[in-house]
Amino acid sequence: MIKITQKERQVIHQMWKAGATQKEIAEAIKVSPSALRSEMSKGYTGERYIGGRRVYDPMRAELCSGPMGRPRRKLLAEQEAGHIPPPQ
Repeated sequence: MIKITQKERQVIHQMWKAGATQKEIAEAIKVSPSALRSEMSKGYTGERYIGGRRVYDPMRAELCSGPMGRPRRKLLAEQEAGHIPPPQ
């Protein structure tokens, strides 16, 4: 399993916000498109940019990523239920 670094998360955020496709971002940080899709879902805030793109938050993705890069499903569920405040 590939562990995406905080620096790579910043690149994802900047490229995504600038309008790059997921394929372009995956190629830029040298990960598979499926690994990037998983990463993007960890950082999804539930909001959308104007135009419909999902908002990706690199800090949320970092907090929701376990030691092997896998999402901490329980943490995500608790945040969405409002038991734990989302990362600022």
